[in-house]
Amino acid sequence: MENIVLDIIPGAAWPVCHASQCDVGRVIQINLKEISEFYTFTDERIIFEMKKPSGDIVTADVVRSLGGNTLYLTTTAQMCACPGSNVCEISLKKKKYRIGSINFILEVEEDPDNNVESTSEIGDLDYRILDAIKIWKT
Repeated sequence: MENIVLDIIPGAAWPVCHASQCDVGRVIQINLKEISEFYTFTDERIIFEMKKPSGDIVTADVVRSLGGNTLYLTTTAQMCACPGSNVCEISLKKKKYRIGSINFILEVEEDPDNNVESTSEIGDLDYRILDAIKIWKT
């Protein structure tokens, strides 16, 4: 399990996590910091967003530890489908406000035996549709 710390206030170098294609189920432990303190979660919705070198995107809800400030991201086939530097971000959404952390890189090593085609995967599509409807109605 890789462990990264992301600062909510941008300015540092992007951390890099490593995976290979077909590396489904790898768990990445993520902690968020705000200046020098670990960020304490309340009732935010936590969203993972990735832009692949192919131009495809992946979004997913992130699991957080109960009573803690640790996030757990489990890789899917599409998160690891595109070799190279995949730009990722963790966003916190509370009501109509959205806070993004700094980006991090998921560096995916090519596997010659891989036959997974890179496509977009929007795991939280229902939430995004509901958010769009709410915005449209206001």
